[in-house]
Amino acid sequence: METPQNPPIYAQSAGLPADQDAEHLRLLSIFHYVYAGVTAFFAFFPLIYVAMGIALMSGQVSFDEMAKDAAGKQQAPLAPAPGNGIDKNPRPDDAAKGDELTRKQLKEFDDNARVFGMLIAGVGSAFALLGWIFAVLVAVAGRKLAKRRGRTFCMVIAALCCLMVPFGTILGVFTLVVLSRPSVQALFAAPQRMQPW
Repeated sequence: METPQNPPIYAQSAGLPADQDAEHLRLLSIFHYVYAGVTAFFAFFPLIYVAMGIALMSGQVSFDEMAKDAAGKQQAPLAPAPGNGIDKNPRPDDAAKGDELTRKQLKEFDDNARVFGMLIAGVGSAFALLGWIFAVLVAVAGRKLAKRRGRTFCMVIAALCCLMVPFGTILGVFTLVVLSRPSVQALFAAPQRMQPW
């Protein structure tokens, strides 16, 4: 008669699937926090466009002034070659008309630059705001993963993360894979018991 053998000790300490799922959720939560911080940092870069737009709107960059500075630095026109009989120098009144026309065009360009500055500042502000909102949503998803609540919310944020190539895609795919497991679904459905991590 054979006696039943006890299972090896290493099989008991290897970690049950629930422990493995809890560890995966903990790691995903940490990675969501890190990704939220990186996203919030990169959301500051569109503020460069906001600064450029404000400079254009406020008139700090004036194309009319730049043209005046450039005109002052121009050299006198060269004299025509002797003996060809053709006067290549424009008449003074033609030069004045051309200068006046150029200044009108530059003034219109300055007005258009102010409108363009508003557009640049608006688009830059929108991108920065969207980046910060997305960073907050990713951080909230990380907190919900840690608490094992809001599985649907976490899956939606993971799907949105998949659009942010390459790191967001990796995080989003792994999050969707882990949250699709039946054992993880059971963890989210079970009464919550917070662990001290």
